[in-house]
Order: sequence, then structure tokens, then C-alpha cells
Amino acid sequence: MFKTFENPLLNIAHRGASAAAPENTLAAFSRALELGADGIECDIQLSRDGHLVIFHDDLLQRTTDGKGRVGDKTLVELKELDAGSWFHSEFAQEKIPTLTELLVMADQRLLLDIEIKRCDRPQLVVKSLQDELKAFDPAQVLVTSFDVQAISSLATLRKDIKTGFLFDRFVPSYAWTGAWEYCLPHWRLINQEMVETAERNQKRLITWTVNESQEMEHLTALGVGRLITNHPDRLLKIMK
Repeated sequence: MFKTFENPLLNIAHRGASAAAPENTLAAFSRALELGADGIECDIQLSRDGHLVIFHDDLLQRTTDGKGRVGDKTLVELKELDAGSWFHSEFAQEKIPTLTELLVMADQRLLLDIEIKRCDRPQLVVKSLQDELKAFDPAQVLVTSFDVQAISSLATLRKDIKTGFLFDRFVPSYAWTGAWEYCLPHWRLINQEMVETAERNQKRLITWTVNESQEMEHLTALGVGRLITNHPDRLLKIMK
């Protein structure tokens, strides 16, 4: 049985076990489970014809053999692409997964930290996401974004789904006052003062992307134990 996001120690695999398999693919998500992750972090975008797909970049070039914007392609066109060979030839058959495929794989097995990417159709993404999650256990899901409007809209539509605000270069004053339950700063921003501020404002912290053992040990010593990492196997050893 999976943990919940309230658990003070969580091992969350960044785009799946992305140091061991191509990011944001079913292979990376399966590998994360094998390596002891409690959950996975992934990114969602809309295809041109309105399907939610798991993909990080706005452009296809870095992690597929395609070109152009994800949002300009239909699902059929996206499914024709090779999303694994850039990482290693053994993953040549990997495809861009849909959120539906991930939900089937993760059901009752993994926590899902789903990031809504900044886009030109945030309201449509939010509507599609809440529709997709109707039959999925809300205890398994956290929806996050750098886009305040996106997470605020979802919180209005689905009060049973937890939301979190992402930030990296600086700490916005509204980080601690928004309706979200979780704050997700980059790990370099975290210090004792932030931990105390989060506690005072009743916000739970999750931080990213923590890959070195020394960083993992430092953060857990500060009381920040919900970590997103490319190396869930490494984090598992620290948490034991």
C-alpha cells in the first residue's frame, strides 16, 4: 500500500527514475517503483487534440526524434515518436505516455506529483485533469505548478485534491498565504528560517531536485523529508 503525501519522509522520483531510464516514460516510472520510490513526479501538457500527455519540455527535440511544440501535435503524431533512444538504445521502443496510461500503472502503487506546465491553455489543462482524476484516489495525488492560476483553479474544482506551489529563484511572499497546502521550493532555497516559516503558516514542504547524498542528509536533518530526486535508490539508503 502506498504512503500518503502527509508522510514526513517521502522518496519521490523526478520524472521517474530519470537517472536510470528516459525521463517521463513508463520505463522510468516502473524503474522508480523497482528502486523503492514512494511516488513519482511528472509533467503534463495538452496535445493539439486535447489529450493530456506526460512531457517536460515545450519542444520535442531534446528527448524524442521529433521536432516542434508538443501542443502543436495530435496524440497520434506524438505516439509515433521515439522517446527513449536519446537516453540509450535499449529504450528505443519507449513512447510518450498519456496521463491515462500513467494512472493505470500507478493505481494503488505510487503517489503522483503531477506538475501542470506553464502553457497558453491552462484552464483547459485543469478541466481535462480534473476529468481524468475522477475515478482515481485523491489521496494518491498532488497537483503542482509554478502557475498560481492553474493550481487555484483546480483547488476550486476539486477541493479533495491536494495542490502545491513551485518556486525556484526566490521566495514569493504569497508562497505562504495561498490556498495550496504544499510549497515546493528548489532545495538550494531551504534553510532553517524557511522550515520555521512553513510550519508557522501550516504549509508542508517538498523540495527538488536532490541528487547528492550529502544534500539529502542535510535536508532531512533540517526536517525536510519529502524529497524529489533522480536517484530514488540513493535516497532510499539515506532514509533507511
